[in-house]
Amino acid sequence: MALKTFVPSDFEILRLVGKQSLLKIVEWEYYQKKNPTEPAVTVEPGSLACRLYEAILYPNTREEREVLLKEYHKEALEIGYNEKSVFQVLEEEYGVDTSREDFPLSKLLGSFEAPDTFETEDFLVRWRQALPYLDPPKAGHLFLVFDWEGLSTVSSYALRKNNSSWFAARFFSQGRYQLRCTWVKKIMLLSLECLEFLHSYRIVHLSLGPQSLLLNTTREDQVGALRVKLRDFGFSKRLSSLDDDSIRRACDAGASTPTAISNYYYAQDIMLLGYVFLMLIFCSFSDNIMYQKMGYDGLKRLVEDLFQWDFDRLRTYLLQDDSAQHIVHFLDQGNGSGWVFVRDMLVLKRQPAFYNQNQLMTTQLKRYSFLSSEDL
Repeated sequence: MALKTFVPSDFEILRLVGKQSLLKIVEWEYYQKKNPTEPAVTVEPGSLACRLYEAILYPNTREEREVLLKEYHKEALEIGYNEKSVFQVLEEEYGVDTSREDFPLSKLLGSFEAPDTFETEDFLVRWRQALPYLDPPKAGHLFLVFDWEGLSTVSSYALRKNNSSWFAARFFSQGRYQLRCTWVKKIMLLSLECLEFLHSYRIVHLSLGPQSLLLNTTREDQVGALRVKLRDFGFSKRLSSLDDDSIRRACDAGASTPTAISNYYYAQDIMLLGYVFLMLIFCSFSDNIMYQKMGYDGLKRLVEDLFQWDFDRLRTYLLQDDSAQHIVHFLDQGNGSGWVFVRDMLVLKRQPAFYNQNQLMTTQLKRYSFLSSEDL
């Protein structure tokens, strides 16, 4: 299905549903690192933002459908067009049917640019009457039109879960604990499948976080119906279009062939996803507010700076905290296979020996015994 070019009159905006602060991968050195020649990869918030709206496409017609409008401001236009290009490449160059039911990415229907009429007094008056609490968009803003697939993400699941009284006395019933284990592993497996799909077309995400993974349900008793989709491709890159600086960065890390350079960037996505999984585990299996609020930067400091990728020491540390017992128990499953799974995701980029593999790393991770379960 070819992407469509819409016009503003095709839509009725219902409400603002969010604003996104866009994160960008940067390379920098922690001032306290022992080896100043080894930069740490992290993310920093950018000054760019986009607004998200719930809207109706073709209102009051037989074709009426709910959509998500993603408005990119002028300062973020390059990011918006980059996101759009990911879907164009999949459709136009690879012939991917992005409208199919099992498409593992968010579904982009098309786009439009805000016309000059958005600057007229008539438009401003009508906008303020309909949405008085929102500043009107300006001419030139880019609107991407996505199919409405809800607002639940891995990030919002963790928040919703922690508002419940599930951790009364810090103990699960065995049945509820096993249900949560199955649920978390299913999210992990489906997330890897989404990333595997993207990587199979030689595209890397580069800004993957818990908000990048859409969930169709947050009910743990519906694990069989759970679906995960990957979204937010503003910083994505095609490996065939890497600039000289990106290639040089990979070479400096030990990647000396085209395959190795590709694997270097695949490993970067996998590392980011590994921290998402670690955050999901900490939020799902502890009621300690310290663990619940430990985002990417906090987990990165814990793993890389405090314990320097020594997961045996990290396990010993967590065992001393009563509120972290279920975290350890979950990762101890399969004779410690959970620790192996998480460790391999987080250290992969530091292992140049992996760079020359021909098989996608995401495919290998899906086969880890930790994720195998009859319930999945």
